[in-house]
Amino acid sequence: MIEKINNMKVKKKLKYCFSLVVVLASISGVLGIIALFVSNTRYSNVLKVNGFAQGEIGMFSTYLNKEPVMIREMILLGDAEQVEEAAAELESIRQKTDSSFQTMKDYCSLSEEQEHIRMIESTLPVYRQTLLQVEELTKSGQRGEALDLLMSDGKPILKQLTNIVEELVDLNVDLGNKAARDMRI
Repeated sequence: MIEKINNMKVKKKLKYCFSLVVVLASISGVLGIIALFVSNTRYSNVLKVNGFAQGEIGMFSTYLNKEPVMIREMILLGDAEQVEEAAAELESIRQKTDSSFQTMKDYCSLSEEQEHIRMIESTLPVYRQTLLQVEELTKSGQRGEALDLLMSDGKPILKQLTNIVEELVDLNVDLGNKAARDMRI
């Protein structure tokens, strides 16, 4: 091959070498574009699967923890009108909790995540029922009983729910870290 190039005239050598450089540069460019496309696709998948899921888990956790805060506020308020205002705000928070839970479910599609989602789906209604009982006791003026019920029944269920959510966050962090390691080229 080298001997063939040595026997060529200068003009032909230049054309040949230039063509060789263009072909190699084109191959390199195509491989670079393919690598960028693969990297972009992986990044988009990791962002969707892990990044958005973690954000939605955080939103759900925030709203979930706002509910008992509003219940406690209702218990502490003495005026019936203020209690009704707090109850309306609590209902708004419940709707946001439910909405964020639905969005979280949409993003948590892996089987490991679905196990945690099922645990939340079975525990959340029990927790909500307890909070409704606390709310009814508060509205009827039985604030001491409402607080006792919240602390004895509501707090352990909330702890169980927050533990499930924390496990889901830890799972997503582990999955995100694994995906980040897999993305390295």
